[in-house]
Amino acid sequence: MDYAIVGCVELTTQGNNLGWSDAAMFNLNKVLELTLHHGKCLLSGKQLGPDLGGLDTYRSYEELEAAFD
Repeated sequence: MDYAIVGCVELTTQGNNLGWSDAAMFNLNKVLELTLHHGKCLLSGKQLGPDLGGLDTYRSYEELEAAFD
């Protein structure tokens, strides 16, 4: 064999890889949470993102989608 398994499903070459299979991943669910709640984290209450509005201010799905983008 000339490959190795990283994590659950990712293949990599043996011995010459950094092994950072999740280096480019981010939590998209958190982005949606911040978009829906004025940029504030529901767990800590800290302002983690810009206040682009919230469920109480978006007038349409298009406004929510624009803020999420």
